[in-house]
Amino acid sequence: MKRIRKDSLIKEGLIKFRQSQGEKRAFLAEMLAMKTLNCPFLTRLQSVFENDTRLFFIMNFAKGGDLMNLIAKTGRLSEAQTKFYAAQIVLALGTLHKYNIIHRDL
Repeated sequence: MKRIRKDSLIKEGLIKFRQSQGEKRAFLAEMLAMKTLNCPFLTRLQSVFENDTRLFFIMNFAKGGDLMNLIAKTGRLSEAQTKFYAAQIVLALGTLHKYNIIHRDL
């Protein structure tokens, strides 16, 4: 589960305090796409819910963790590891772009 504080998203300009109907529809369409995409390089989104202060994203478990934790644990990646993970990122982004989804967190 990933949880994000709403105030931090508003502060960074990633979401607006009051969204238009079009923005809400776009957000819901993106969530639906992330639930239905079948790509081995993306963690599938299972569900989204919120409370007053946070958004919660329920995703499939990634046994190996994420790239940031790997780099924090190992200190640095070898050239071969860097090429391997870069290729996976490019393939994942290609899948997202195919469905007109932009990844804003790179």
